[in-house]
Formats: sequence, structure tokens, C-alpha cells
Amino acid sequence: MDIGRIGSLGSIQAPALRAPLAPKPEAGPCDGLGGSVSTALPGRPVFQTSPEVEVEVEVATPKELPRISDDQRLLQPGAVVWELQPGWGHSKARSESGKDYPARGNPPQTWQQADPDYQPTFYEAPVLATQPAWADPADMKEALSRRQLTSYEPRQLKGAQGEPLNPRGPTGIAGRGLLGKFGANFAADPIVTRTHPETGKLEMIAIVREDLNQVAIPGGMVDPGEKISGTLARELCEETLGKEEHGGTTAQEKELQTMFERATPVYRGYVDDPRNTDNSWMETSAFHLHLNDEEAARLNLQKGSDAAAVSWKEITAESLGQMYGSHGAFVKQAVLLWQKESGLVVGQDGTVGKPA
Repeated sequence: MDIGRIGSLGSIQAPALRAPLAPKPEAGPCDGLGGSVSTALPGRPVFQTSPEVEVEVEVATPKELPRISDDQRLLQPGAVVWELQPGWGHSKARSESGKDYPARGNPPQTWQQADPDYQPTFYEAPVLATQPAWADPADMKEALSRRQLTSYEPRQLKGAQGEPLNPRGPTGIAGRGLLGKFGANFAADPIVTRTHPETGKLEMIAIVREDLNQVAIPGGMVDPGEKISGTLARELCEETLGKEEHGGTTAQEKELQTMFERATPVYRGYVDDPRNTDNSWMETSAFHLHLNDEEAARLNLQKGSDAAAVSWKEITAESLGQMYGSHGAFVKQAVLLWQKESGLVVGQDGTVGKPA
């Protein structure tokens, strides 16, 4: 690989967006939500809520809330989620591997450190050879002639043959791996929480991934032309409510899509994912929806085809550290924003209370 010929692809930079306009096509898939996002820095989006959208935060908590001191908090006052800051969030893509991936070896930290001897192992999952509808053609040049590369990251790189390069650095594996698209593969992650009416603890809907047996947010890929609010509702139904995949829109899915219109944007950009390669990587839009008691009671959790298990899981210091990929960081950011909106705080054991 001729690293000396790496250059910037200005045509796929993610421009700053101004509310209330919808995101421009080159900034990634349209989200169809009330908030717009400016990705001036990777991992540090600035969200603006459109004036016509009123965001109401409903909190179901016990009548007597405990007092939680600063040192008892799950996240300290003024905490910063470092995994979402520029330059961070590229460790699992260098050290962990997706299902059936080859060993990554010891790839360089950055593209600048990659010398001509850097020869990553090429790997693409056998399913890609069947040309599934969700994947690019196998020939990279043909694939890129059919569509324009888009990304939430403000700067993209390409190699000597015009191949897109992972914006966070080498991974030790070339090709698409388990991912279908060259460059960014877009997903949506719904962080759905409640305050348990009896224990008073903050919980989230979580799945156990079948492929790696890790706890995760029940997210999924954004279909072409699909609104993010639709993706969030569809994936929640498919993975946690027993809805058959692509089985048609149900009344509950429509209701969830309406509910996600009030969701709080949490993050948009690169995901530190074990499936990432030098030429394909995950990017996501993560949104947080907090349910009141009545809304949460209407959900009958049933695992879907992509999940080994699904449940309401307490959000604690321990559980955040055990989550798949960047998901723990997304939930941390959701908790920080929810505390600011609600005026409540979350303890290290998940207890919701008032500041001491």
C-alpha cells in the first residue's frame, strides 16, 4: 500500500448543519427526527432541536427519592465521555475481531505510521460472494462508480487505488469483513430506558448478541431512504419485541416511531466496532428515549432473530464496562444528557435520586 499517496476526500466531508433543515445527503442518511446535528469535530456533535419540536421529559420515580452525593454518582459532575472524543474510540477495531475474522496482528496506530511494508490480511465474509442486496458489488471501483461515499466523519482518506481508508487508522484487516459496504456502513442505535417503578433504578432495554455473546443496544442497519426514527422503531421491534424481520409495519412499530420523534440525539459518527476493517467501518446515530411507567408497561420483551436474549438491564458502573463495541460510551452520554434534562442523578448502582 502506497501510504505516501493517501489524500483527503473533500467530497465526502460531513458539513455543519443548521436547524431546522434536514441533514444534507452527503452527511449520511436523513434522520427524520426533530433534532439536527453538526459534526464539526468527530465524536463531538452539537445537536440543535428545531423550534417547532417541544421535548418533554417524563420521569417515573418513587415518591421518596434518595439523595445521591457527587462521589456516589455513576458519572461525576462535568464528566466527559472520552471514548467519544476526537482521537479516541479505535481500540476494539485494532484488537478484537468479528466472527470468523483472521488475527489482526499488531497494526500501526495511525496511517502516518504505516510504512510500505504494512500488508493487512484481506478478509470478506463468504456471504458477500452471493451478492446480497444490502452489499456493494465485490469490485471496489465498480461499487464506488454507482454511489457517492458519505460519512459523518469530517475527514476521509483514500489509498493509492482510490479505496476508502478507515478514518481512525489501520485495523490489520483489509476488505469489507462482515460489512457490506465500502467506507461507512450506517446504523441506528435506540437507547430505551425506564425508571423501575419498584426498585427506583434506571434500566435500559438490552440484548445479548448471538455472534459474540456480548450485551448490546438493540440497533441495526439503516435501509436506503429510511428515516432514522423508522430504523430505531423497526430494529427495536425486530430484536426485542418478537416482530418478524421485514415482516411489515405493525401498529406498535408505528407507535414507537412516533415516540422516537421526541428522542434525544446522543451521538453521531464512527463506531469502535470489532467488525471494522481498513476499508469498511461502522458509523451510527444513537438516540435516547426515556419511557414513563405506562409506556414501558406496554412493551412485552421477546428476543428476535439476531438476539440470544433481551431484558431490562440496570445501568450501573459494572454493566457499562461490559457492553459491546462503543455501546457503553453511548449509554454514558445518554445518562449525562438525561440527568441534565430531568434534574435527577443516577448512582453507581443505577439508583435514580436527587443531588445531595
